[in-house]
Amino acid sequence: MKVKINLHAILITLIALGCSKKSEQDVEEIKPWDYKPLYRSTEDAAPRWTEDGRILFYSYRFNHSAEIMSMSADGSRLERITNDETDQWWPDMSPTDQSIVFTSDQDITKKFNGGNLYLLNLETKEKKQLTHTGEGIWNTNPIFSPDGHWIVYNHDWRGRDGDAEIFKINPDGTENINLTDNAYNDSYPSWSPNGDRIAYVTTVEETAQLMLMKSDGTGKELAYSFEKGSIYSTSWVADDELIITLEYPDIPAQVVSVNLGTKELKTLTTNAHGDYFADYSSIHQKIVFTSRRNGQNDVFTIDADGSNPTNLTLLASYNQKPSASEDGKIVLFVSRRDGNQDIFQMTEDASDIQNITSSKAIENYPKISPDESSVLFSKLNKEQNNEIWIKELKTGDSYSLIADNFDNDEPCWSTGANKIAFRSNRDGNDEIYEYNLETSELTRLTNTPNVSESNPSYSPDKESIAFISSGAKTGIVVLNRNSLETNYLTPEESTDVFPAWSPKGDKIVFSSRVENGFDLYIMNKDGSERKQITDLKEYNNFYPVWAANDVIYFESNMDTRYQIFSINIEGDKLRRISHLGQMNRKL
Repeated sequence: MKVKINLHAILITLIALGCSKKSEQDVEEIKPWDYKPLYRSTEDAAPRWTEDGRILFYSYRFNHSAEIMSMSADGSRLERITNDETDQWWPDMSPTDQSIVFTSDQDITKKFNGGNLYLLNLETKEKKQLTHTGEGIWNTNPIFSPDGHWIVYNHDWRGRDGDAEIFKINPDGTENINLTDNAYNDSYPSWSPNGDRIAYVTTVEETAQLMLMKSDGTGKELAYSFEKGSIYSTSWVADDELIITLEYPDIPAQVVSVNLGTKELKTLTTNAHGDYFADYSSIHQKIVFTSRRNGQNDVFTIDADGSNPTNLTLLASYNQKPSASEDGKIVLFVSRRDGNQDIFQMTEDASDIQNITSSKAIENYPKISPDESSVLFSKLNKEQNNEIWIKELKTGDSYSLIADNFDNDEPCWSTGANKIAFRSNRDGNDEIYEYNLETSELTRLTNTPNVSESNPSYSPDKESIAFISSGAKTGIVVLNRNSLETNYLTPEESTDVFPAWSPKGDKIVFSSRVENGFDLYIMNKDGSERKQITDLKEYNNFYPVWAANDVIYFESNMDTRYQIFSINIEGDKLRRISHLGQMNRKL
Protein backbone atom coordinates (compact mmCIF):
# COMPACT_ATOMS: atom_id res chain seq x y z
CA MET A 1 0.00 0.00 0.00
CA LYS A 2 1.10 3.59 -0.54
CA VAL A 3 0.98 5.71 2.58
CA LYS A 4 0.00 9.36 2.36
CA ILE A 5 3.07 11.38 3.25
CA ASN A 6 1.67 13.45 6.07
CA LEU A 7 5.03 12.77 7.70
CA HIS A 8 6.57 15.25 5.25
CA ALA A 9 4.58 18.16 6.67
CA ILE A 10 5.13 16.92 10.21
CA LEU A 11 8.88 16.85 9.69
CA ILE A 12 8.90 20.41 8.34
CA THR A 13 7.01 21.63 11.41
CA LEU A 14 9.20 19.77 13.86
CA ILE A 15 12.44 20.97 12.29
CA ALA A 16 11.21 24.56 12.33
CA LEU A 17 10.46 24.23 16.03
CA GLY A 18 13.74 22.48 16.76
CA CYS A 19 15.84 25.11 15.03
CA SER A 20 13.92 27.78 16.56
CA LYS A 21 36.06 24.87 35.83
CA LYS A 22 38.12 22.43 34.04
CA SER A 23 41.74 21.44 33.35
CA GLU A 24 43.24 20.63 29.96
CA GLN A 25 45.90 18.10 29.11
CA ASP A 26 49.51 19.12 29.39
CA VAL A 27 50.77 21.56 26.81
CA GLU A 28 52.23 19.52 23.98
CA GLU A 29 55.40 20.52 22.20
CA ILE A 30 55.56 19.51 18.56
CA LYS A 31 58.51 19.27 16.23
CA PRO A 32 57.72 21.53 13.29
CA TRP A 33 56.85 20.58 10.66
CA ASP A 34 56.42 16.88 11.17
CA TYR A 35 53.17 17.53 12.99
CA LYS A 36 50.50 14.94 12.35
CA PRO A 37 47.09 16.25 13.45
CA LEU A 38 45.06 14.31 15.96
CA TYR A 39 42.04 14.69 13.72
CA ARG A 40 42.42 15.77 10.11
CA SER A 41 38.79 14.97 9.43
CA THR A 42 36.92 13.55 12.37
CA GLU A 43 34.05 12.16 10.34
CA ASP A 44 32.57 9.33 12.44
CA ALA A 45 29.87 7.35 10.68
CA ALA A 46 27.82 4.16 10.21
CA PRO A 47 27.59 3.06 13.88
CA ARG A 48 26.42 -0.47 14.70
CA TRP A 49 25.70 -2.09 18.06
CA THR A 50 27.53 -5.26 19.04
CA GLU A 51 25.96 -8.17 20.93
CA ASP A 52 27.61 -7.02 24.17
CA GLY A 53 26.32 -3.45 23.82
CA ARG A 54 29.39 -1.69 22.41
CA ILE A 55 29.36 0.47 19.29
CA LEU A 56 31.36 -0.07 16.12
CA PHE A 57 31.83 2.75 13.61
CA TYR A 58 34.31 4.01 11.06
CA SER A 59 36.24 7.24 11.41
CA TYR A 60 38.39 9.48 9.23
CA ARG A 61 40.44 10.80 12.14
CA PHE A 62 43.60 9.00 11.02
CA ASN A 63 45.63 10.32 8.08
CA HIS A 64 42.74 10.69 5.62
CA SER A 65 41.85 6.97 5.68
CA ALA A 66 38.75 5.47 7.28
CA GLU A 67 39.49 3.09 10.15
CA ILE A 68 37.19 1.00 12.32
CA MET A 69 36.78 1.99 15.95
CA SER A 70 34.72 0.83 18.91
CA MET A 71 33.48 2.46 22.09
CA SER A 72 31.16 1.89 25.00
CA ALA A 73 27.54 2.99 24.83
CA ASP A 74 28.40 6.20 26.70
CA GLY A 75 31.29 7.09 24.37
CA SER A 76 34.02 5.93 26.75
CA ARG A 77 36.70 3.28 26.15
CA LEU A 78 37.33 4.46 22.61
CA GLU A 79 39.47 1.91 20.78
CA ARG A 80 40.99 1.77 17.32
CA ILE A 81 40.47 -1.65 15.71
CA THR A 82 42.06 -1.36 12.26
CA ASN A 83 45.28 0.38 11.29
CA ASP A 84 45.68 0.33 7.55
CA GLU A 85 46.62 2.78 4.82
CA THR A 86 43.44 1.84 2.96
CA ASP A 87 39.85 2.64 3.91
CA GLN A 88 37.64 0.39 6.09
CA TRP A 89 33.92 1.16 6.23
CA TRP A 90 30.55 -0.17 7.53
CA PRO A 91 31.65 -2.58 10.27
CA ASP A 92 29.46 -5.17 11.96
CA MET A 93 30.42 -7.79 14.57
CA SER A 94 29.46 -11.43 14.55
CA PRO A 95 27.05 -12.44 17.35
CA THR A 96 28.87 -15.74 17.81
CA ASP A 97 32.61 -14.92 17.79
CA GLN A 98 35.12 -12.06 17.71
CA SER A 99 34.89 -11.48 13.97
CA ILE A 100 34.11 -8.21 12.23
CA VAL A 101 32.86 -7.87 8.68
CA PHE A 102 33.45 -4.59 6.87
CA THR A 103 34.00 -2.99 3.47
CA SER A 104 37.54 -2.13 2.37
CA ASP A 105 39.20 -0.82 -0.77
CA GLN A 106 42.53 -2.52 -0.07
CA ASP A 107 42.31 -4.48 -3.34
CA ILE A 108 41.12 -1.42 -5.32
CA THR A 109 43.82 0.58 -7.11
CA LYS A 110 41.97 3.93 -7.18
CA LYS A 111 40.65 5.56 -4.01
CA PHE A 112 36.85 5.64 -3.67
CA ASN A 113 36.45 3.39 -6.71
CA GLY A 114 34.88 0.36 -5.10
CA GLY A 115 35.09 -1.91 -2.08
CA ASN A 116 34.89 -5.57 -1.15
CA LEU A 117 33.82 -7.36 2.01
CA TYR A 118 36.45 -8.56 4.45
CA LEU A 119 36.25 -10.61 7.63
CA LEU A 120 38.69 -9.83 10.46
CA ASN A 121 39.09 -12.14 13.46
CA LEU A 122 40.01 -9.89 16.38
CA GLU A 123 41.61 -12.74 18.33
CA THR A 124 43.80 -14.28 15.62
CA LYS A 125 44.11 -11.07 13.53
CA GLU A 126 43.39 -13.21 10.47
CA LYS A 127 41.76 -11.27 7.63
CA LYS A 128 39.82 -12.93 4.81
CA GLN A 129 38.44 -11.32 1.65
CA LEU A 130 34.85 -12.45 1.06
CA THR A 131 33.89 -10.75 -2.24
CA HIS A 132 36.02 -10.18 -5.33
CA THR A 133 34.18 -7.79 -7.62
CA GLY A 134 37.05 -5.46 -8.53
CA GLU A 135 37.14 -1.83 -9.62
CA GLY A 136 34.00 0.30 -9.62
CA ILE A 137 31.74 -2.07 -7.65
CA TRP A 138 30.84 -1.37 -4.04
CA ASN A 139 29.85 -4.15 -1.62
CA THR A 140 28.64 -2.32 1.46
CA ASN A 141 26.49 -2.31 4.61
CA PRO A 142 27.25 -5.91 5.65
CA ILE A 143 25.22 -7.23 8.60
CA PHE A 144 25.43 -10.60 10.34
CA SER A 145 22.27 -12.65 10.79
CA PRO A 146 21.25 -13.17 14.44
CA ASP A 147 22.67 -16.72 14.39
CA GLY A 148 25.90 -15.57 12.70
CA HIS A 149 25.49 -18.00 9.77
CA TRP A 150 24.93 -15.38 7.06
CA ILE A 151 25.98 -11.88 6.12
CA VAL A 152 23.50 -9.78 4.18
CA TYR A 153 24.95 -6.88 2.22
CA ASN A 154 24.45 -4.37 -0.54
CA HIS A 155 26.05 -5.34 -3.87
CA ASP A 156 26.87 -2.51 -6.29
CA TRP A 157 25.71 -0.06 -3.64
CA ARG A 158 26.08 3.01 -5.85
CA GLY A 159 24.12 1.29 -8.58
CA ARG A 160 26.54 1.75 -11.45
CA ASP A 161 24.03 0.08 -13.74
CA GLY A 162 20.99 1.32 -11.82
CA ASP A 163 20.30 -2.07 -10.25
CA ALA A 164 22.07 -2.42 -6.92
CA GLU A 165 21.05 -5.70 -5.28
CA ILE A 166 20.80 -7.34 -1.86
CA PHE A 167 23.04 -10.41 -1.48
CA LYS A 168 23.77 -12.78 1.36
CA ILE A 169 27.00 -14.70 1.83
CA ASN A 170 28.43 -17.16 4.30
CA PRO A 171 31.14 -15.80 6.61
CA ASP A 172 33.61 -18.14 4.91
CA GLY A 173 32.91 -16.49 1.54
CA THR A 174 30.83 -19.33 0.06
CA GLU A 175 27.25 -19.33 -1.25
CA ASN A 176 27.03 -15.73 -2.43
CA ILE A 177 23.30 -15.43 -3.23
CA ASN A 178 21.40 -12.59 -4.93
CA LEU A 179 18.17 -12.12 -2.94
CA THR A 180 16.52 -9.34 -4.95
CA ASP A 181 17.67 -9.62 -8.59
CA ASN A 182 15.50 -6.89 -10.12
CA ALA A 183 15.94 -3.82 -12.30
CA TYR A 184 15.86 -1.34 -9.40
CA ASN A 185 18.32 -0.12 -6.80
CA ASP A 186 18.01 -2.17 -3.60
CA SER A 187 19.91 -1.09 -0.50
CA TYR A 188 20.28 -0.93 3.32
CA PRO A 189 19.27 -4.45 4.38
CA SER A 190 18.75 -5.54 8.00
CA TRP A 191 17.71 -8.78 9.74
CA SER A 192 14.60 -9.17 11.87
CA PRO A 193 15.29 -10.16 15.51
CA ASN A 194 14.70 -13.89 14.86
CA GLY A 195 16.40 -13.81 11.46
CA ASP A 196 13.46 -15.00 9.38
CA ARG A 197 12.95 -11.70 7.50
CA ILE A 198 15.05 -8.98 5.92
CA ALA A 199 14.04 -5.36 5.56
CA TYR A 200 15.54 -3.32 2.72
CA VAL A 201 14.93 -0.30 0.53
CA THR A 202 13.99 -0.32 -3.15
CA THR A 203 14.19 2.94 -5.06
CA VAL A 204 11.74 3.18 -7.95
CA GLU A 205 12.12 6.42 -9.90
CA GLU A 206 11.72 9.08 -7.17
CA THR A 207 10.04 6.86 -4.58
CA ALA A 208 11.68 5.02 -1.69
CA GLN A 209 9.93 1.76 -0.90
CA LEU A 210 10.45 0.06 2.46
CA MET A 211 10.38 -3.64 1.58
CA LEU A 212 10.27 -6.92 3.52
CA MET A 213 11.26 -10.40 2.37
CA LYS A 214 11.97 -13.80 3.84
CA SER A 215 15.58 -14.64 4.56
CA ASP A 216 15.79 -16.74 1.39
CA GLY A 217 14.61 -13.82 -0.79
CA THR A 218 11.03 -15.04 -1.29
CA GLY A 219 7.79 -13.45 -0.08
CA LYS A 220 8.65 -9.87 -0.98
CA GLU A 221 6.12 -7.29 0.20
CA LEU A 222 5.85 -3.52 0.30
CA ALA A 223 5.62 -2.12 3.82
CA TYR A 224 5.63 1.63 3.07
CA SER A 225 6.13 3.86 0.07
CA PHE A 226 7.61 7.35 0.46
CA GLU A 227 7.11 9.45 -2.66
CA LYS A 228 10.05 11.85 -3.27
CA GLY A 229 11.71 10.34 -0.21
CA SER A 230 15.05 8.61 0.37
CA ILE A 231 15.86 6.04 3.07
CA TYR A 232 19.43 5.66 4.33
CA SER A 233 19.16 2.78 6.80
CA THR A 234 16.85 0.14 8.24
CA SER A 235 17.03 -1.49 11.68
CA TRP A 236 14.58 -3.73 13.50
CA VAL A 237 13.33 -2.86 16.99
CA ALA A 238 10.91 -5.80 17.18
CA ASP A 239 9.15 -8.13 14.76
CA ASP A 240 6.57 -5.41 14.08
CA GLU A 241 8.71 -2.27 14.35
CA LEU A 242 11.56 -0.78 12.30
CA ILE A 243 13.80 2.27 12.61
CA ILE A 244 14.67 4.05 9.37
CA THR A 245 16.36 7.32 8.42
CA LEU A 246 14.10 9.21 6.04
CA GLU A 247 14.97 12.21 3.88
CA TYR A 248 13.05 14.47 1.49
CA PRO A 249 14.44 17.00 -1.00
CA ASP A 250 13.63 19.89 1.34
CA ILE A 251 14.13 18.05 4.65
CA PRO A 252 17.38 16.50 5.91
CA ALA A 253 17.28 12.86 6.95
CA GLN A 254 15.67 12.17 10.33
CA VAL A 255 15.29 9.02 12.44
CA VAL A 256 11.75 7.64 12.07
CA SER A 257 10.00 4.73 13.79
CA VAL A 258 7.78 2.55 11.56
CA ASN A 259 5.20 0.31 13.26
CA LEU A 260 4.36 -2.48 10.81
CA GLY A 261 1.21 -3.45 12.70
CA THR A 262 -0.49 -0.11 13.30
CA LYS A 263 1.14 1.62 10.29
CA GLU A 264 2.13 4.44 12.62
CA LEU A 265 5.09 6.63 11.75
CA LYS A 266 6.87 8.54 14.51
CA THR A 267 9.67 11.05 13.95
CA LEU A 268 12.33 10.61 16.64
CA THR A 269 14.84 13.30 15.65
CA THR A 270 14.36 16.78 14.22
CA ASN A 271 17.27 18.94 13.15
CA ALA A 272 18.25 20.97 10.13
CA HIS A 273 21.41 19.03 9.21
CA GLY A 274 20.56 15.34 8.84
CA ASP A 275 20.68 12.06 10.78
CA TYR A 276 21.72 8.81 9.06
CA PHE A 277 22.57 5.12 9.60
CA ALA A 278 20.41 4.40 12.65
CA ASP A 279 20.69 1.12 14.57
CA TYR A 280 18.67 -0.11 17.58
CA SER A 281 20.05 -1.89 20.67
CA SER A 282 17.72 -4.13 22.66
CA ILE A 283 20.30 -4.22 25.48
CA HIS A 284 20.35 -0.47 26.04
CA GLN A 285 16.99 0.31 24.41
CA LYS A 286 18.77 3.08 22.56
CA ILE A 287 19.27 4.09 18.96
CA VAL A 288 22.70 4.97 17.67
CA PHE A 289 23.06 7.03 14.51
CA THR A 290 25.23 9.41 12.55
CA SER A 291 24.34 13.11 12.68
CA ARG A 292 25.64 16.22 10.93
CA ARG A 293 24.05 18.62 13.42
CA ASN A 294 27.47 19.89 14.53
CA GLY A 295 28.77 20.50 11.02
CA GLN A 296 30.35 17.10 10.46
CA ASN A 297 29.48 13.45 10.98
CA ASP A 298 29.35 12.46 14.65
CA VAL A 299 27.90 9.45 16.44
CA PHE A 300 24.82 10.14 18.59
CA THR A 301 22.47 8.06 20.68
CA ILE A 302 18.86 8.67 21.65
CA ASP A 303 16.48 6.69 23.81
CA ALA A 304 13.95 4.53 21.96
CA ASP A 305 11.35 7.30 22.22
CA GLY A 306 13.70 9.92 20.73
CA SER A 307 14.59 11.60 24.02
CA ASN A 308 18.00 12.22 25.56
CA PRO A 309 20.12 12.95 22.46
CA THR A 310 23.80 12.51 23.31
CA ASN A 311 26.83 13.14 21.14
CA LEU A 312 29.37 10.37 21.75
CA THR A 313 32.20 11.35 19.43
CA LEU A 314 32.13 15.14 19.60
CA LEU A 315 33.95 15.07 22.92
CA ALA A 316 35.37 18.37 21.87
CA SER A 317 34.59 21.82 20.66
CA TYR A 318 36.65 24.31 18.78
CA ASN A 319 38.77 26.85 20.65
CA GLN A 320 39.35 30.04 18.67
CA LYS A 321 40.34 33.70 18.54
CA PRO A 322 43.03 33.75 21.21
CA SER A 323 44.02 36.88 23.09
CA ALA A 324 46.90 37.00 25.55
CA SER A 325 47.92 39.25 28.38
CA GLU A 326 51.08 41.26 27.75
CA ASP A 327 53.23 38.72 29.61
CA GLY A 328 51.47 35.77 27.91
CA LYS A 329 50.42 34.16 31.19
CA ILE A 330 46.69 34.60 30.61
CA VAL A 331 45.07 33.41 27.38
CA LEU A 332 41.49 34.19 26.41
CA PHE A 333 39.63 32.28 23.71
CA VAL A 334 36.21 31.54 22.27
CA SER A 335 34.70 28.07 22.65
CA ARG A 336 31.43 26.13 22.55
CA ARG A 337 32.64 23.59 25.10
CA ASP A 338 29.72 24.47 27.38
CA GLY A 339 27.22 24.33 24.55
CA ASN A 340 27.05 28.06 23.79
CA GLN A 341 29.75 30.27 22.27
CA ASP A 342 31.32 31.87 25.34
CA ILE A 343 34.57 33.56 26.33
CA PHE A 344 37.01 31.38 28.29
CA GLN A 345 40.18 32.13 30.19
CA MET A 346 43.12 29.81 30.83
CA THR A 347 46.71 30.07 31.95
CA GLU A 348 49.60 29.66 29.53
CA ASP A 349 50.03 26.01 30.55
CA ALA A 350 46.39 25.33 29.56
CA SER A 351 45.24 24.87 33.15
CA ASP A 352 42.59 26.59 35.28
CA ILE A 353 40.09 27.02 32.44
CA GLN A 354 37.13 29.22 33.33
CA ASN A 355 34.05 30.33 31.45
CA ILE A 356 33.99 34.06 32.13
CA THR A 357 30.83 35.03 30.24
CA SER A 358 28.49 32.01 30.38
CA SER A 359 25.44 33.55 28.72
CA LYS A 360 22.90 32.46 26.13
CA ALA A 361 24.19 35.00 23.60
CA ILE A 362 27.02 34.41 21.12
CA GLU A 363 30.17 36.17 22.31
CA ASN A 364 33.28 36.78 20.27
CA TYR A 365 36.66 38.54 19.86
CA PRO A 366 37.87 38.74 23.48
CA LYS A 367 40.68 41.15 24.36
CA ILE A 368 42.14 41.44 27.86
CA SER A 369 42.92 44.95 29.09
CA PRO A 370 46.58 45.93 29.58
CA ASP A 371 46.14 45.88 33.38
CA GLU A 372 44.34 42.50 33.16
CA SER A 373 41.33 43.84 35.06
CA SER A 374 38.70 43.55 32.34
CA VAL A 375 37.85 41.87 29.06
CA LEU A 376 36.55 43.57 25.93
CA PHE A 377 34.38 41.45 23.62
CA SER A 378 31.43 41.51 21.25
CA LYS A 379 28.01 40.01 21.87
CA LEU A 380 25.32 39.20 19.32
CA ASN A 381 21.91 40.68 20.14
CA LYS A 382 18.41 39.54 19.15
CA GLU A 383 18.47 41.77 16.07
CA GLN A 384 21.59 39.88 14.90
CA ASN A 385 23.83 42.90 15.43
CA ASN A 386 26.95 42.75 17.55
CA GLU A 387 27.38 45.00 20.56
CA ILE A 388 30.63 45.90 22.34
CA TRP A 389 30.74 44.74 25.98
CA ILE A 390 33.16 44.88 28.90
CA LYS A 391 33.52 42.26 31.62
CA GLU A 392 35.13 43.28 34.91
CA LEU A 393 37.13 40.29 36.08
CA LYS A 394 37.31 41.20 39.77
CA THR A 395 33.63 41.92 40.32
CA GLY A 396 32.23 39.72 37.57
CA ASP A 397 30.08 42.60 36.33
CA SER A 398 29.39 42.98 32.61
CA TYR A 399 28.01 46.00 30.81
CA SER A 400 27.29 47.10 27.29
CA LEU A 401 29.61 49.79 25.98
CA ILE A 402 28.35 50.30 22.41
CA ALA A 403 24.87 49.09 21.54
CA ASP A 404 22.77 50.59 18.76
CA ASN A 405 21.11 49.56 15.51
CA PHE A 406 24.42 48.79 13.81
CA ASP A 407 26.86 45.91 13.79
CA ASN A 408 29.83 46.74 16.05
CA ASP A 409 32.44 44.03 16.26
CA GLU A 410 36.13 43.05 16.58
CA PRO A 411 37.05 45.49 19.38
CA CYS A 412 40.59 46.04 20.68
CA TRP A 413 42.19 48.05 23.50
CA SER A 414 44.68 50.84 23.12
CA THR A 415 47.73 50.90 25.38
CA GLY A 416 46.49 52.47 28.61
CA ALA A 417 42.97 51.17 27.92
CA ASN A 418 41.47 54.65 27.48
CA LYS A 419 40.36 54.00 23.90
CA ILE A 420 39.08 51.12 21.83
CA ALA A 421 39.00 50.59 18.10
CA PHE A 422 36.39 48.40 16.41
CA ARG A 423 34.67 47.64 13.12
CA SER A 424 31.19 49.04 12.44
CA ASN A 425 28.78 49.32 9.51
CA ARG A 426 27.05 52.44 10.87
CA ASP A 427 27.90 54.49 7.78
CA GLY A 428 26.92 51.95 5.15
CA ASN A 429 29.92 49.65 4.99
CA ASP A 430 32.49 48.25 7.37
CA GLU A 431 34.87 50.95 8.61
CA ILE A 432 37.23 51.36 11.58
CA TYR A 433 36.01 53.54 14.45
CA GLU A 434 37.55 54.68 17.71
CA TYR A 435 35.71 55.18 20.99
CA ASN A 436 37.16 57.27 23.81
CA LEU A 437 36.25 55.67 27.14
CA GLU A 438 36.91 58.91 29.04
CA THR A 439 34.91 61.32 26.86
CA SER A 440 32.51 58.86 25.12
CA GLU A 441 33.58 60.46 21.83
CA LEU A 442 33.17 58.29 18.73
CA THR A 443 35.52 58.93 15.80
CA ARG A 444 35.45 57.44 12.34
CA LEU A 445 39.03 56.61 11.31
CA THR A 446 38.54 55.24 7.79
CA ASN A 447 36.33 56.40 4.94
CA THR A 448 36.42 54.01 2.00
CA PRO A 449 32.92 53.47 0.55
CA ASN A 450 33.97 50.67 -1.80
CA VAL A 451 36.31 48.88 0.60
CA SER A 452 35.62 47.08 3.88
CA GLU A 453 37.97 47.39 6.84
CA SER A 454 38.11 45.02 9.80
CA ASN A 455 40.14 43.54 12.67
CA PRO A 456 41.93 46.66 13.98
CA SER A 457 45.04 46.38 16.16
CA TYR A 458 46.70 49.26 18.05
CA SER A 459 50.45 49.71 18.01
CA PRO A 460 51.95 49.82 21.53
CA ASP A 461 52.60 53.58 21.22
CA LYS A 462 48.95 54.16 20.17
CA GLU A 463 50.15 56.16 17.14
CA SER A 464 49.10 53.57 14.54
CA ILE A 465 46.36 51.05 13.90
CA ALA A 466 46.83 48.04 11.62
CA PHE A 467 43.74 46.49 10.04
CA ILE A 468 42.47 44.37 7.15
CA SER A 469 41.39 46.12 3.96
CA SER A 470 39.13 44.10 1.66
CA GLY A 471 38.38 45.56 -1.75
CA ALA A 472 39.67 44.43 -5.12
CA LYS A 473 42.26 42.56 -3.06
CA THR A 474 42.73 41.82 0.60
CA GLY A 475 45.71 43.04 2.57
CA ILE A 476 47.01 44.85 5.64
CA VAL A 477 46.95 48.62 6.06
CA VAL A 478 48.61 50.72 8.77
CA LEU A 479 46.81 53.95 9.66
CA ASN A 480 48.45 56.91 11.40
CA ARG A 481 45.87 57.99 13.99
CA ASN A 482 46.94 61.64 13.91
CA SER A 483 47.29 62.32 10.18
CA LEU A 484 44.92 59.51 9.08
CA GLU A 485 47.45 58.66 6.37
CA THR A 486 47.55 55.00 5.37
CA ASN A 487 50.28 52.66 4.22
CA TYR A 488 49.27 49.50 2.33
CA LEU A 489 51.76 46.80 3.37
CA THR A 490 50.69 43.74 1.38
CA PRO A 491 52.50 42.95 -1.88
CA GLU A 492 50.38 42.70 -5.02
CA GLU A 493 50.69 38.92 -5.24
CA SER A 494 49.76 38.22 -1.60
CA THR A 495 46.62 37.99 0.53
CA ASP A 496 47.25 39.03 4.14
CA VAL A 497 44.85 39.11 7.10
CA PHE A 498 44.67 39.44 10.93
CA PRO A 499 47.56 41.78 11.82
CA ALA A 500 48.89 42.07 15.39
CA TRP A 501 51.76 44.18 16.69
CA SER A 502 54.90 42.99 18.43
CA PRO A 503 55.34 44.22 22.03
CA LYS A 504 57.99 46.71 20.89
CA GLY A 505 55.82 47.97 18.02
CA ASP A 506 58.53 47.48 15.39
CA LYS A 507 57.00 44.39 13.75
CA ILE A 508 53.64 42.92 12.79
CA VAL A 509 52.60 39.27 12.79
CA PHE A 510 49.85 38.27 10.35
CA SER A 511 48.32 35.42 8.33
CA SER A 512 49.09 35.11 4.62
CA ARG A 513 47.65 32.74 2.04
CA VAL A 514 49.97 29.89 1.08
CA GLU A 515 48.72 27.19 -1.31
CA ASN A 516 45.45 25.88 0.22
CA GLY A 517 45.73 27.55 3.61
CA PHE A 518 47.15 30.47 5.59
CA ASP A 519 50.54 30.52 7.33
CA LEU A 520 51.91 32.99 9.88
CA TYR A 521 54.42 35.64 8.82
CA ILE A 522 56.31 38.46 10.52
CA MET A 523 57.24 41.74 8.82
CA ASN A 524 58.61 45.11 9.81
CA LYS A 525 55.99 47.75 10.52
CA ASP A 526 56.66 49.29 7.10
CA GLY A 527 55.98 45.97 5.36
CA SER A 528 59.58 45.05 4.64
CA GLU A 529 61.44 41.82 5.44
CA ARG A 530 58.55 39.37 5.41
CA LYS A 531 59.49 36.18 7.24
CA GLN A 532 57.43 32.98 7.26
CA ILE A 533 57.25 31.31 10.69
CA THR A 534 54.82 28.45 10.07
CA ASP A 535 54.87 26.06 7.14
CA LEU A 536 51.62 24.15 7.25
CA LYS A 537 50.22 25.09 3.81
CA GLU A 538 46.95 23.12 3.78
CA TYR A 539 45.72 24.46 7.14
CA ASN A 540 44.41 27.83 8.27
CA ASN A 541 46.46 29.62 10.94
CA PHE A 542 44.56 32.72 12.03
CA TYR A 543 44.24 35.45 14.70
CA PRO A 544 47.86 35.64 15.92
CA VAL A 545 48.66 37.62 19.05
CA TRP A 546 52.24 38.47 20.07
CA ALA A 547 53.05 38.24 23.80
CA ALA A 548 55.96 39.96 25.55
CA ASN A 549 57.89 36.69 25.87
CA ASP A 550 58.13 36.55 22.05
CA VAL A 551 55.57 33.78 21.90
CA ILE A 552 52.80 34.05 19.33
CA TYR A 553 49.43 32.49 20.11
CA PHE A 554 47.11 31.64 17.21
CA GLU A 555 44.26 29.41 16.15
CA SER A 556 44.70 26.60 13.65
CA ASN A 557 42.55 23.88 12.11
CA MET A 558 45.41 21.38 12.09
CA ASP A 559 43.07 19.19 14.15
CA THR A 560 39.97 19.94 12.02
CA ARG A 561 38.23 21.82 14.83
CA TYR A 562 40.17 24.98 15.52
CA GLN A 563 42.47 24.83 18.55
CA ILE A 564 44.86 27.29 20.19
CA PHE A 565 48.56 26.86 19.40
CA SER A 566 51.69 28.83 20.19
CA ILE A 567 54.99 29.25 18.38
CA ASN A 568 58.13 31.24 19.06
CA ILE A 569 59.13 33.97 16.62
CA GLU A 570 61.94 31.80 15.23
CA GLY A 571 59.30 29.26 14.19
CA ASP A 572 60.98 26.19 15.68
CA LYS A 573 58.89 25.58 18.82
CA LEU A 574 55.28 24.78 18.01
CA ARG A 575 52.93 23.89 20.86
CA ARG A 576 49.33 22.88 21.08
CA ILE A 577 47.87 24.87 23.98
CA SER A 578 44.19 23.93 23.97
CA HIS A 579 42.96 20.42 23.51
CA LEU A 580 39.67 18.93 22.51
CA GLY A 581 37.62 20.03 25.48
CA GLN A 582 34.63 18.06 26.70
CA MET A 583 31.26 19.41 25.68
CA ASN A 584 29.43 19.85 28.96
CA ARG A 585 25.90 20.18 27.62
CA LYS A 586 23.91 17.71 25.60
CA LEU A 587 23.18 19.04 22.14
